[in-house]
Amino acid sequence: MVGFKIQHLEENNIGYFSHMKRALKLSIYSLKASICFLIHSIYPDILVDNGSRIINELSIELNELNKN
Repeated sequence: MVGFKIQHLEENNIGYFSHMKRALKLSIYSLKASICFLIHSIYPDILVDNGSRIINELSIELNELNKN
């Protein structure tokens, strides 16, 4: 691909761009959760469970990925 092998990708049987897409998606969702937690810390009455819900969804998705 770009002249080097990435052991992590080979171990997980995934291509570079598929891995990048998945990792960026997880990163964006993590950022959304972080922003929810930040806003909730300043305004406790809003976004009460949004950050936790996002983290739980990420956990489920990562557990599914690890099964494969």
